[in-house]
Amino acid sequence: MYDTKKLLTPSLENTLIHRIDPRTKLIALAALSIIVVSVHKPETLIIFFILTMIGYPIAKIPLTNIKILAILLVLLIWGTIYSQALFYQQYPRTIIFTIFTEDSFGLDWDGLHVFREGIKYGAIQSIRFAATTTLALLFYWTTHPNAMLFGLIRLKVPYGLAFMVITSLRFIPLLISESTTVIRAQKLKGYAPFKLTNWIKTIFLVLVPILSNCMRRSAKLAISVEGRSFKPNASRTYLKANTLVFTPIDRMIITLCFAAIPILVSKLLLWLYENNIFYLSELRWLYEIAGNYI
Repeated sequence: MYDTKKLLTPSLENTLIHRIDPRTKLIALAALSIIVVSVHKPETLIIFFILTMIGYPIAKIPLTNIKILAILLVLLIWGTIYSQALFYQQYPRTIIFTIFTEDSFGLDWDGLHVFREGIKYGAIQSIRFAATTTLALLFYWTTHPNAMLFGLIRLKVPYGLAFMVITSLRFIPLLISESTTVIRAQKLKGYAPFKLTNWIKTIFLVLVPILSNCMRRSAKLAISVEGRSFKPNASRTYLKANTLVFTPIDRMIITLCFAAIPILVSKLLLWLYENNIFYLSELRWLYEIAGNYI
């Protein structure tokens, strides 16, 4: 069995991705989130998804981590497409096949159908989620929590919020490791946690000890923080935060991230035009680009 805690701990390689400034990574992730929400063309979204995947061989991410990413993406894509195919509510919509008819179970409802437009819409949404998830995990696996804390501080994020975010990130591997330990203990006792009829019971059996440990750990953390006279708004100095310097690669990436601004503006102008709110004939070329290529 894989060492779950080790898999979820950032690596300390010295690759190009690892050397990117944590501020640059945060800016790039925010820019990608804006772009994938603004873009509606599947071809463009696939290009951004492929670009995020290129960073994995560059960063020399272990194969086991890539397997975890693949499992997450499969579950995410399948779940999004499946849910949208069944519950797509916009019109027009074309029924591919029917699972339950309107007369099934004696209920007054529209039945349960699989819609062609729902599959397409779900595929687009899943690519958006996949692109942001892929880039977020790439940065998580290539950035030490301390470096991320320094990056948030240099971006003028309030220290209390930055401390809370980094503490949460540090707890993720521990929580997953504890969940694995609980499930392993259940198996040693002869219990089948993944049996179809035991899923709901397994969730509660895992949640109870995990939540108990979380409360105990939170209490110890609070005592430790108070014992060190922690004040989120107090003035403080840092040993390494001021050593962060943008390299030429960082500046190039940040410059590319500014592409999110014209994309967002063009899609906003297109939306205003389509809803008869604002229109300029001089911007017809922009409407055409935003509608056909973005």
